[in-house]
Amino acid sequence: MNETACSTIYLNLSDYVLRKVGILESAKELWEKLDSLYIDTSLPRKLFLLEKFFRFRFDLTKDIDENLDVFNKLIPNIKQAGDEQIDDYTPIVLLNAIPDSYNDVKSAIKYDRDEILLDIVVNGLRSKELVLKHAKDSHSQSRGSDEAMFVRGRSESRSKHFKQNTQSKNTSQPGRKRNKSRKRVCYNCGNVDHFIKDYPNPKKAVEDYFIVNQVCLFCL
Repeated sequence: MNETACSTIYLNLSDYVLRKVGILESAKELWEKLDSLYIDTSLPRKLFLLEKFFRFRFDLTKDIDENLDVFNKLIPNIKQAGDEQIDDYTPIVLLNAIPDSYNDVKSAIKYDRDEILLDIVVNGLRSKELVLKHAKDSHSQSRGSDEAMFVRGRSESRSKHFKQNTQSKNTSQPGRKRNKSRKRVCYNCGNVDHFIKDYPNPKKAVEDYFIVNQVCLFCL
């Protein structure tokens, strides 16, 4: 088992790291050697991580799980730096990182319980996130419905206005309707259903014209 663990670790090390580690037969010794080389346990690093941890605030552009992922990554780094008691402060720090839109969750956790656990804070945040998302979706649907009704109202108003204009134009031109209803009258013979250009007896019309002219000349 020890040989298998050593072989697995060595196979995943680069040549540069292998030269620094050397040949070790115990997996525990090899792992401790890697810790001493690459895990910084200095006081400045520890203070930097603690400051970042206690100043953590939620990013409102991300969802709860993304913020929790960033927060949870800080905890093992602080433990590696030498602070093993960080778990005692984790629920309080996360509670203080809650944005103002989650104040009701913060109040419920702070004043309704004797003990604050990390799981309680996380579950409260996720429940509140679902409530806010549902309210946002409902607001979007209501707004879309109002806009659709507004557009429909404008369309109906335009249609009604167009009909009123059409009716007013028709009532303001009665003469045209009367002209269309008039019968066709020939000015030559006085008969209906044809004009003078369509006169059925053009020869008779010419003879009548000459007779009238001769009578007029005789009278002169």
